[in-house]
Amino acid sequence: MKLATLTRTKDRFLDLPDEIIHHILSYLPMKVAAQTAVLSRRWKHIWYSYPVFDFCQNYLFDLHLDGYMGPALDEYITPKYWGTVEKLAIILDQKLMRFSEYKIGIKKFKLFMALVDQEFHSYIDNWMEVVSKKHVKELDLSIMVGGRCCYVLPKTIFAAKSLTVLKICGYNLALKDPFMESAVDLHSLQILSLEKVYVDEKTTQNLISSCPFVEDLYLSFSGDTLQSLNVYGLVKLVNLTVKMCTNGYLSMKLSGCQGLQRVSLDHVALDCAFDDANFPQIESISLTDSIFSKGFRISSHQLKTLKIVECYEELNIFAPNLISVHHRYDSSVRPIYLPFLNENCKLKVQMDTVGDSISTSWYIGLKEYLQRQKETETLEASFYSEKVEFDREEAEKGNCLWPPRSLKCLEVDVLVPSDSYAAMMNGFFWCCRPQVLSCKTFSGDFVEFLFKMLTDREDEGCCTSSDTKCWRHSLKDFVIFVNESTEKKVPLCWDTFQKALPYYPGGSVLFHLTWLPHSED
Repeated sequence: MKLATLTRTKDRFLDLPDEIIHHILSYLPMKVAAQTAVLSRRWKHIWYSYPVFDFCQNYLFDLHLDGYMGPALDEYITPKYWGTVEKLAIILDQKLMRFSEYKIGIKKFKLFMALVDQEFHSYIDNWMEVVSKKHVKELDLSIMVGGRCCYVLPKTIFAAKSLTVLKICGYNLALKDPFMESAVDLHSLQILSLEKVYVDEKTTQNLISSCPFVEDLYLSFSGDTLQSLNVYGLVKLVNLTVKMCTNGYLSMKLSGCQGLQRVSLDHVALDCAFDDANFPQIESISLTDSIFSKGFRISSHQLKTLKIVECYEELNIFAPNLISVHHRYDSSVRPIYLPFLNENCKLKVQMDTVGDSISTSWYIGLKEYLQRQKETETLEASFYSEKVEFDREEAEKGNCLWPPRSLKCLEVDVLVPSDSYAAMMNGFFWCCRPQVLSCKTFSGDFVEFLFKMLTDREDEGCCTSSDTKCWRHSLKDFVIFVNESTEKKVPLCWDTFQKALPYYPGGSVLFHLTWLPHSED
C-alpha cells in the first residue's frame, strides 16, 4: 500500500508543468539538481531544459579557490586542478548544447572559474555567445586568469538586451570598449556590478550611459586606468557603491540621481553636495578615506545613517533626523568633531591603534573627545601596539578632571603584550564607564585577566597619592555572559564560563558592569 501511494505521488509530481518543477529545482544546489537527470527520461528532460546555470568550479570539484587570491593563483595550480577545468568545460558544453534545443530563454547564468591557459579563453567566448542568443536575464561571472595574460571579455555580452542583472568580477580580467562598432542597449538592466575589472574611463562612462534605468550600481576599480567618473542622469538609481582599490583617489561627480537612497564611496575625491534639492530621498551615506571639494556639504532631512571612515576633514553637515553615526579613524590622528548630532542620535566611534606604543597623552585626547562628543554610545577600540602606558597622576595634572563618560558599550579587540593589559584598561576606565565591556572569545588570556582585574579590585592603597578615586571604587558589581549571537546570552559563573569558552570561538565575552553614581564614588 505504501509503495503504491509513493508511486502515485511520484507520478503526480512529474505531471506538474516544467516551469513549476524548474522553480522547485531552484531551491537545490546545482550539483544536486544535476543528479536528478539519472532518475528517468522525464527527469533528464527537466534537467536539460532547466534555465538556471550555476557552475562553480570550487563546489563541483571540492576545490578551495579564493575569488580574491589574485597572483597566488599560479601557485595553487596542480594536475588535479587542470582536470577540473576540462571537466567543467565538458559539462557546461553539454548542458548548453542540449538546452539550445529548447525554445526558452536562460533565466540565470552564473560561473565561477579559474583560467590558467589561453586555450580555455575560447570556451568562455563560445558560452557568452550562446547565452546572449538565448536572451539571458541574469549574468554573473567570476573569472580569475592565471599567468601574465589577461582575458578580455567578449563584446557579445553587451548584445543581450534582455539582461536585468550583470555582475562581473575577476583577476586579470579586462573590459574593452564595445561601443566602437555598434550601439549597446541595456535599457532592461537593473543591477550592474563591476569588481576588480580592468576598465578604462571611456568604457565605464559609455557602459553607465547605456543602462539609464539601473537601480543598483556597484563599481570597484583596481589599477590606474581610471582617473575620473561622472555618474549622472540615472533617474531610478537607488543604491550606489564606488570603490577605488589603490592608493590614489578617483575624481567623481554625482548628479541627476534624485531617487538615490544609499551611497557608499571609498577613496573618492567627491565634487557634489548631498542636499534635499539634489538628493531628496537619501537615507544612508558611507564615506571611506575620501576627500571633498570646498563646496561639499550634507544637508538632508531624510538622512538616517552616516558612516565616516578615516576621513579627517571637518564636514559641513546638517541632518536633524539622523538615527545613527559610525565614525572610524586611525588613532594616530585626532577624530573629527561632529557638532551636528541631535540628542536622539546613536554614535559609534571605532578606533584603530597601530603603532609602537600608546601613552597617557592618547587617553587624555580620548577623554577630551568623549566629553565633547557626548552623543557617543558605543566605543570600539582595536589595539595593535607593542606597548601601552597610562599614568593617572600624569593624566590629572592638566585640566582633564571631568568625570568619566557613561557609555552603553566598550568593545575591545587587543593584540598587545600581556604586561600592557592593566595600563590599557586603567586608561579606558579613567575615560569612561561602560555598561557593557565586550571582547572576543579567542582572546582567552585577556578575558581571564579582565575577570581577575574586576574581581580583585579591593586595593586599599590604589589611590593614596591622588585626590580623586579610581574606577575600583566606582564598580559595584559585574556579570559575565558568553554571546555567540545577539539572541543568545547566557549568564555564567567563572568555572562554568571557563568550560564554555572553547565552544564559542566566534562569539564575544560580555562583562555587564554596574557602577555607582558619581556622587557615591
